[in-house]
Amino acid sequence: MNDVMMDLAQSLNSAEINGIILHIGAGQGAQLDSWLATRAKQIYLVEPNSQLAENLTRRAGSEPRLTVLAAAVAENSGTVPLNIFNFAELSSIREPGDILKLFPGLRVSARPMVAAVTMNDLLAQLPPPSADDDLLVIEAPGAEGIVLKGLADLDGLRRFSRIILHCGTDALYQGAPGAAELSRDLIAQGYAQVPLTTDDPDFVTSLFTFDRAAFAQKETQARLQAAEGQAAALQRQLGELGVEVALKNNLLEQMQTALAEMTASAQAQGDYSRKLETQVAEHVASRKEIDAKVEWRGNRIKELGAELEGMRTTMAAAAAQQSARIAALETDLAARDVALTSAADATEQLATRAIALQAELDSLRAETTAVSARQTARIAELEAELSLREAALVSGAHAAEQETARATSLAAELESLRDDMAAAADQQAARIATLEADLAEREAALAAGAHAAEQETARATSLAAELESLRDDMAAAADQQAARIATLQADLAEREAALAAGATSADQQAGRIATLEADLAARDTALAAGTEAAEQQAARIAALKTELEASLPRARHNEHVEALKKAIAERDASLNSLRSEMAAAAETQARRIATLEADLAGQQAALAKGESAAEELEVQIATLEADLAGQQAALAKSESAAEELEVQIVRLEADLAEKQAALAKSESAAEEREAQIATLEADLAGRDEALANAATTAEQQAARIAALKTELDASLPRARHNEHVEALKKSIADRDANLSNLRTQMAAAAETQAKRIATLEADLAEQQAALAGGESAAEEQAERISRLEADLVSRDDALTKHSEDATQQAERITTLEAELAASIPAETHSQQLEKLKASLAEQAAEMKAGHQQETTLSLRMLALRDADLADLRSRYARLQSDKEEQDQLLQDLTVRLTEASYYLQELERDAPASLMPIAQASVSKSAASKATVGKASTRESGHKAKKRSK
Repeated sequence: MNDVMMDLAQSLNSAEINGIILHIGAGQGAQLDSWLATRAKQIYLVEPNSQLAENLTRRAGSEPRLTVLAAAVAENSGTVPLNIFNFAELSSIREPGDILKLFPGLRVSARPMVAAVTMNDLLAQLPPPSADDDLLVIEAPGAEGIVLKGLADLDGLRRFSRIILHCGTDALYQGAPGAAELSRDLIAQGYAQVPLTTDDPDFVTSLFTFDRAAFAQKETQARLQAAEGQAAALQRQLGELGVEVALKNNLLEQMQTALAEMTASAQAQGDYSRKLETQVAEHVASRKEIDAKVEWRGNRIKELGAELEGMRTTMAAAAAQQSARIAALETDLAARDVALTSAADATEQLATRAIALQAELDSLRAETTAVSARQTARIAELEAELSLREAALVSGAHAAEQETARATSLAAELESLRDDMAAAADQQAARIATLEADLAEREAALAAGAHAAEQETARATSLAAELESLRDDMAAAADQQAARIATLQADLAEREAALAAGATSADQQAGRIATLEADLAARDTALAAGTEAAEQQAARIAALKTELEASLPRARHNEHVEALKKAIAERDASLNSLRSEMAAAAETQARRIATLEADLAGQQAALAKGESAAEELEVQIATLEADLAGQQAALAKSESAAEELEVQIVRLEADLAEKQAALAKSESAAEEREAQIATLEADLAGRDEALANAATTAEQQAARIAALKTELDASLPRARHNEHVEALKKSIADRDANLSNLRTQMAAAAETQAKRIATLEADLAEQQAALAGGESAAEEQAERISRLEADLVSRDDALTKHSEDATQQAERITTLEAELAASIPAETHSQQLEKLKASLAEQAAEMKAGHQQETTLSLRMLALRDADLADLRSRYARLQSDKEEQDQLLQDLTVRLTEASYYLQELERDAPASLMPIAQASVSKSAASKATVGKASTRESGHKAKKRSK
């Protein structure tokens, strides 16, 4: 048993199966519970397999409605072999055919002899047919044709109002038809096939239904057509017989006249019946037109609802896009705040770095000034000493002693220099402390910047809260729109109910017309019966005349004529009586027809009134549609304006992106300047190191001079003094060459530094130009914002005008309503118009509210953008001020570096002159006496004390 059969059996539980159920091939009784759940009076299960039949009997138990027949339906009574296959559901009394192709492994497991009954025997065991609905289920593989043919031959097929047939799609058994042939036979018997879906392409389950009333109506129509044909033939025969009677017998002329009158009356009645039929047809056509109009209006209402739903969907999508746009703007705003914060931090760091460099330059300049002063004084002293040394060289040993004393003084001077260096170190430590204090102040400024960043974060939070509030407002508007949609759907449901009531009234009128048609048909039947009786009488008269002419002698002719006259008089009396009855029936029919005409006139008047009201309603609907089109145009205009606003927003974002690019460029330039400053710092460090090396070299030379002096005093004779002097001069020449090389390197470094300073000045000029462009772009944005505000004002004016138009439309609808109330008394039309008016007013209010919400959102977005632009302008102003300060610091740094370079060049140029006296003093050492050395020591101590006091 397939799933389709199971579902079909379960679906029949609530069907009108109140007769018998005959299941041929019940098998294991899978549908037995479904059959018992119906209202069937008797259930007959036919199963040829004895074992399965015994199981069904046991399952039946004491159920009084259930009867099990262990037999197979065959063409002849007796016994037949049953082929039981290894697939039990395919067992059959026929030999297998193409089924072996479908199931190659199909085998006969047993072939018992079972009892066989014909359909005549089976029908004899069933109760007689009744008006109840009977069900026939056929699951007999290979025997389906036997069952259906036997029932058709015995005229017992149509007692079953439903037939469930389960068979192979093709002929699977020898001598058995397929599903297509069986379906054609059932359809030819008047059954209608209900299409069912199945997943098995080889076996099909079909449901056939038989409508007894429709079949009886078809048979009645066929019989009526046959009777009409017979009546036409009899009419022709009657005409021929009437002509013959008129020619042969004058007595029959009166009957012919009466018959003609009756025929004329019948024709008049037929003409009137046809007129009524024409009016009924016109009424039916008018009703169809009304139905078509009602259907068109329903479709139009649905279309308007669909358009309204589409508009709401569009508005919801626009709101979603605006929400997404707001979220994207929030993200961009947060990113820009982060970028601006980073730029501000970088600017502060650059400012801190520039201040530190300024402090270092000031310190370096002070130290350089001090060293320069000392070196200048030292140079003057060395020049004086040089002149003295030259005099000492000329004068001899006495000058050598003086030079030795001078060397001792120089050593004291070196000691003084070391003390000065220590003092300078103390000053540097103090300066470092000052710088640390400045650093603490800058950290406090950074903390203040962090606090400002927190304030910006709080502002962003408030903006997010405001945006969330806007989203809530939009969600509330969406809920209102959903409620409005529900209200419109309820209105549509009420209108559909009203249309259904109108359709019910039309159906009642159609039923009444059908009743009238039935009455007319009954009267036509009575008229046909009267005509047939008249024809029979005429035929009988003709037969009597023929018999009289053929058999009666002339002598008895008069008697028969008298008898015939008497019979004719009796017939005339009966005809007069029939004529009176026909006249009374015609009068009754005329009154009935007059009543029907009055009813028809009333219905036509009501129909005309309804058509007039419908036309007025169509005019109002057209007006409302035009108004709706105007509102849609206004909505499209507002959407276009919103798109223009979005385009302007995109332009503003592009301008903002350009400004961000300019800011990034300025940040990159600041980084480059920072790198250049780092390079300058490295150069300064290198120069400091060179100065330190020079000082170390001077100290080493002084130490070497002292060592040479000691060596000369200890070991060298006077004779080799000149040789040492020559060697010392050569060493001094080498030192001069080295100093020249150092001077060349310093000049190259100064030139490179000048180029870097020129590059920095060019970058600063570009940044100033970029800032000027940013200011002009900001001014353009301000002008665009002003234009946007003007556009918003114009849109507000347009919305106000639109509101006034909506008010005028409402007044117009009120006027139309009053006119309709005066012309149409029906309350249903007034209620519908009231609802339609309310729905249009609510729709206009919703559209106005939607426009106002969009305008509010646009204004809020513009306000937020104005605040953001003002914030950006202030930040750009601060950045520009910081950059100007940095430019000034760089210019000061450049000037100071140039001065330091010049000073270093002068120092390098004057260094050999200051070193020469020291060398001469070292070569002019002599063996002075201890008293002279003591005197020199005393002088050196005095000089040292003097220096310290200074």
